[in-house]
Amino acid sequence: MYVPEVSLAVAMAAIMAAETKATEIGVRVAIVVLDRGGEQIAMARMDGAWPGAFDLAFGKAETARSFHASSAAFVPMIQPGAGLFTVGNACAGKYVILPGGLPIELEGHVAGAVGVSGGSGEQDALIARSNCPRARKNVTTRHWPQSQRLFVRNDEGDRVGVSASKRISVMTTELLMPRTASFVDIDGLKIRLVRSPSDTGLPVLITAPWPESIYAFNLVWPRICALGPVTAVDLPGFGMSESRPDLMSPETMGQFLIRTMDELGIERAHVVAPDVGTLAALFAASNNPERFESIVGGSGGISLELLGEPLRQIVESSRDDFAGSDGGEQVYQLAKTMARGPIPEVILEDYRASSKGQRWNEVADFVRAYRRDLPRLAELLPTIATPTLVVSGKDDPYVPPSNGQFLNHRMPHCRAEVIEAGHFVWEDAAETYGKLISEWITGSYRDI
Repeated sequence: MYVPEVSLAVAMAAIMAAETKATEIGVRVAIVVLDRGGEQIAMARMDGAWPGAFDLAFGKAETARSFHASSAAFVPMIQPGAGLFTVGNACAGKYVILPGGLPIELEGHVAGAVGVSGGSGEQDALIARSNCPRARKNVTTRHWPQSQRLFVRNDEGDRVGVSASKRISVMTTELLMPRTASFVDIDGLKIRLVRSPSDTGLPVLITAPWPESIYAFNLVWPRICALGPVTAVDLPGFGMSESRPDLMSPETMGQFLIRTMDELGIERAHVVAPDVGTLAALFAASNNPERFESIVGGSGGISLELLGEPLRQIVESSRDDFAGSDGGEQVYQLAKTMARGPIPEVILEDYRASSKGQRWNEVADFVRAYRRDLPRLAELLPTIATPTLVVSGKDDPYVPPSNGQFLNHRMPHCRAEVIEAGHFVWEDAAETYGKLISEWITGSYRDI
């Protein structure tokens, strides 16, 4: 009989959701995810969580896995005089009968368990309930436990990723996003997107950075999916979506962003739009503020005077300057050499296909339009009241952090963050980037 197994994507989603809930209620915990055979798939110990929390979290998960029930369900049964009073001594070190352990159900089967420890029993149980997924089947990989570390191995047993102790650090060559995307027809164009299975909560809409694609968010996808229903979109010309010349500018792309929300039935959303998406989102919010709960941007050029030299050269170029070149190969090599962590080959090939032949050169018209659109946007910034978080890479050669400060100084409700990363902050510093987005969407945007 087929029984689904807990994949890395499910385990990461559970851990990230737990960390979000723990931060929300002000406690520091350890989280453990086990597969149905009792092997540890992933763990995280938040900064400030006491070291012994890991052992208790593991025991709670093992209890939930073994008995297909909450670890708290057995508390009344081990009290003096109760039928299982001796089980604690008989199974010392294996089972922990305290609140905070729950079985993970996938497609109606118990496929593993999650354990949480570090707060009160009530708090641990609350965190466990918030993160224990009932999800669709994900591609399963094999994982091997080791004290305080997670080693992810491929089918041949080769180590391909490590998450350090205390803080979960996402470094993997696994595909955490859905492999198969869908296409929808919007204004006569086929637009590529992927969606999370959740349909509860305020939507999160993500737009792809250039010259990458929606799969640039692979490392932060599980964490963002824990926040609500997520849709990631390749806007026209970017990624694998069809293009049209009249849309290759920030202002007209902002108009198309609203049409995209209309087509997808998204009335209001948190919009995560780094790189070229930042400009489109800001133009869209200037005319349609009611559609934006908040914006997360950054890594997109905002002022002509503040552009890095590589980007400035593209802005000032013409199509003739890149005629005959294969943009796909250039982008493949750029992403592979500039990113500070491993990128799955399937994603690199997606980046290559997204810029193949002259496609990159044609889409570069978007940034060539900066000379016209950026001065116009600068005039609008003081009128855009949407709470906006701008995340910049400290070492970004294309869009220096001064662009984020430019927004921070001119928008009434803006916060700028600079993190240790290059241009591809979503890949270079996925842990920090995901944490900033999670904290922002779960409440800090209201404080701006």
